[in-house]
Amino acid sequence: MREKVFGLGFSKTGTSSLARALSILGYRTTHNPTDDETTISLLSGNLDCAAIRNHDAICDIMFCRHFRELDRLYPGSTFILTERDRAGWHASCARHWASRSIKSTALQNEELVDFQVYGTALYRRDLFDDAYNAHYAAVLNYFEQRPRQLLRMNVCAGDGWEVLCAHLAVNVPPATFPWVRPEPWSPSAQVGSTFRPRDVSVAKSALICARFSEPF
Repeated sequence: MREKVFGLGFSKTGTSSLARALSILGYRTTHNPTDDETTISLLSGNLDCAAIRNHDAICDIMFCRHFRELDRLYPGSTFILTERDRAGWHASCARHWASRSIKSTALQNEELVDFQVYGTALYRRDLFDDAYNAHYAAVLNYFEQRPRQLLRMNVCAGDGWEVLCAHLAVNVPPATFPWVRPEPWSPSAQVGSTFRPRDVSVAKSALICARFSEPF
């Protein structure tokens, strides 16, 4: 069985480009799977779920906070931390979340996931900064004694096939390294159910517990 690859970088750090690149390299890859089954697994604290079992590589924020548990469940996996200059990251985040608003009567799956990671489902510069600082410091500290398991990539600054393929010990493909710029967030593009009034309070409580159950 192929060793797993887990992308630990935050949204808007090149995670879509990384996912496309891994797919080109032959990895069965999923990017931020916010379908109902995966979201319920996350709410339940169950990381041994189909989204992970059925793929070789998982990118974006769905499981990025759970790198310790993923390392225990899938020893020997490769972890990739995509980074970006902070000013560019904030500008991209502001564009991406510009059209989102929160309703007390309904929450999209992706809004729940964003809250778990950033402490907010809307773009808030200070909260995003705090989350970025804490998460990236925690990842670097955790893998400090195992640098071979962690690859740091700055896709937005030009890191591409040479960096990625050298770390994965695979040949550089003939294709150009993909540059993917997803459309900004919109309700119509969301996958999965909408949590309704009673479910919203339950989901909020579950995610608050999940967010603070294990420190960055």
